[in-house]
Amino acid sequence: MRVLLAIVVLLPLRVAAADFCAVYLTIHTSGGKPASAPVELIDSDGHVEQSFSAHGKLEICDMAFGVHTIRIGPSSCSQYLEIHNVALVYGSPRSITAVWDGCWSQGDGIVIPPSCLARFRVVSTAGLKLGDAEAYWEGEEFHQHADSFGRFFLSVANGANRKFTFSAPGYTDQEVNVVCQRYENIERVIKMAPK
Repeated sequence: MRVLLAIVVLLPLRVAAADFCAVYLTIHTSGGKPASAPVELIDSDGHVEQSFSAHGKLEICDMAFGVHTIRIGPSSCSQYLEIHNVALVYGSPRSITAVWDGCWSQGDGIVIPPSCLARFRVVSTAGLKLGDAEAYWEGEEFHQHADSFGRFFLSVANGANRKFTFSAPGYTDQEVNVVCQRYENIERVIKMAPK
């Protein structure tokens, strides 16, 4: 009886790891449309590791080890977004959705008439938000209506002095004088007393 002796030679196997992207980023406006924005991947020391130009979607496939920050929008824009504590985790890509409406203040890229942005919130003296409030100003017949939270977003030209009148059913009208020096953000809470 013959014995067949088999010798098995084990050779090192070459197994390649599967490629994957670390982050899948979706950027859209508050209206749901894809948003274009510069995106920076910033390492834990605050250095920009990679820069991208995104339109709606962006894949960040490779990054150094360690914790990162993703910045959406230019750093010169006061409305940029930052997503913190992003790290490369093998085989576990992250899906991140961000809402970005772009820059709107002077110098941040918006094209608007030279003006200040005036934001008003109209509330009762008891703190109730008056969603049925209206605003009008001298020299204009147009009345603007508040949103359901009692908010108004209006503009005042640079160097101008504008008098606004706020009204709401059952409340005493209030006049508010606003002076715009140059490209300011003006915020006021208007408290209205019942009639």
